[in-house]
Amino acid sequence: MNFLLGVGWGGVCLNGVIGNRLLLAVAAILCGCIMVGAFLLMYKQLMKLEGNGSYRIEESVGQVCQVYLRIPAGMSGSGKVQISFHGSVQELPAQTKGEAIPSGTKVRVTKVIEKAILIVEPLA
Repeated sequence: MNFLLGVGWGGVCLNGVIGNRLLLAVAAILCGCIMVGAFLLMYKQLMKLEGNGSYRIEESVGQVCQVYLRIPAGMSGSGKVQISFHGSVQELPAQTKGEAIPSGTKVRVTKVIEKAILIVEPLA
C-alpha cells in the first residue's frame, strides 16, 4: 500500500516537473521505495515501545514498596502495597507478623506466601 501510494502521488506531483515519461516513471517508483522505507523505519521505532507487562512475584523479595491499604497486625488480615516490577506499578495483598502498618509507610518485602501474598516489615 505504501509503495502504491508513493508511486501514485509521486507521479502526480512530478508530472508537471518531469517531461520525459520514462524518467517520470523511474522517479515515481523511487518515491514509492522511499515511502516503503519511511514506513519500515516508523514501524521499527514503534516496536521499541512494546513492553511485556508480566512479572514473577518472587522478584519482589527484598524490594521496598509503599503501603496502600493499612496492613493489620500479627497476620490477622491483609492490606495492600504498591510495588514496581520493571517500571509497572502493581497493587498486591500484603501481611505483616509485627504491629499494624498504616497507609503511606515504606516497607520491605521479606517473603512471599501462597504465591500471591507478600510478607512485609517496616523499614527501620
